[in-house]
Amino acid sequence: PIIVMPRILCLHGKGSAGAKFVTGVREALGFGDNVELVAVDAPHTNSKGLSCWWLPVPADARSYSADEYTGVADSIAALVTASGGIPFDGVVGHSQGGMLAALLLARCAITDKTSAAESVHPVDAETAGFPTVEGIVSPSTWAVIVGAAWPRPHGTLLTAGTGRCSAPSLHVIGDSDTIAPSEMAERVRGCLGGELLRHPGGHEVPTGLPQMAEWVACRVARVSDVGGGSRGKIQALQALPEPQRTKIIAELAAAHSTQFGGRTEAVRTQAYSGESADTGELPTTIVAVDEHGTTVGSIAVVVDDMGGRRPDLAPWIATLWVSPSHRRQGWATRLLKAAIQLAASAAPKGHIYLWTHTQALEDKLYGPAGFHVIERLDHRGAPAAIMAADVTS
Repeated sequence: PIIVMPRILCLHGKGSAGAKFVTGVREALGFGDNVELVAVDAPHTNSKGLSCWWLPVPADARSYSADEYTGVADSIAALVTASGGIPFDGVVGHSQGGMLAALLLARCAITDKTSAAESVHPVDAETAGFPTVEGIVSPSTWAVIVGAAWPRPHGTLLTAGTGRCSAPSLHVIGDSDTIAPSEMAERVRGCLGGELLRHPGGHEVPTGLPQMAEWVACRVARVSDVGGGSRGKIQALQALPEPQRTKIIAELAAAHSTQFGGRTEAVRTQAYSGESADTGELPTTIVAVDEHGTTVGSIAVVVDDMGGRRPDLAPWIATLWVSPSHRRQGWATRLLKAAIQLAASAAPKGHIYLWTHTQALEDKLYGPAGFHVIERLDHRGAPAAIMAADVTS
């Protein structure tokens, strides 16, 4: 299997810092080198000189008693920068950072147009001015929320998320917590529909709490795809066992012919069947299969995807496809991450390439993943952009 390292956003509490919090999270959850913990420093400093994700109004108010938060948009912008526009697989937040994590999940649930409850909620009113969180979290992003109080100025947003948030969440509450009232933490949990875990400690991310570590380890395994998992897996097509491989080849040949045109199903079937079992050789098709064994999507890494027009550029990421029933669930991002990892290992000049006709993919998927336009041209009868990414680091 192709290993996709999960990225986990770490949101520290007021007065802390990103790097310090990451150290504590790694210890509390027992993370090794199998995950990427992303530290972000809150961009504001309050009147007492403490770092924070927002400034309460009035200035001496607590987050749960404030009438307004200022500076939320700056914090969201900092998180978008940290994510590179690719949603995180998980979020761990403590105190004010936990409140922010809860708001991220609620805002995403309201944005998600697949929500069954969409028709009964006036979206614009219920977001209450909270910025979009696209590129930070997706509907499948999980969260561990520790010691969170009720974010009063955006309580309407959390309430609006009730019954609409499908993202898994674990809400950790200390019985001796004198900072964040436990009834508020339970109210946050009720809105997101998450699981509750109590511990005898106070207002901290507890260590030595195996239930919390096990809950997170389960989610990490689902993303890592090192051997599959209940959420599915991503791996090279040729590494699949029979008869699954032949079945998926037929499905991809049909789907790709429909979406991309050009080669016939028969030609595509022959090409996919002829790929080497060695993922170090190109072309290699990468496939995603969900927990039910359904083919979710695919992407490929090839030597040439321009029909010989740019022989000086290689390798190429090509043929990104996600089944319509699995879109808006983060699969395109996960497939792209796997392809970048594979292409980087086959990039003699330290650069990888792709081309697209679609402005939305250019702006919202490929650009945030590190690709930039190096040339615009007509290709296959339509305007196209050739994009490159530096993979030397």
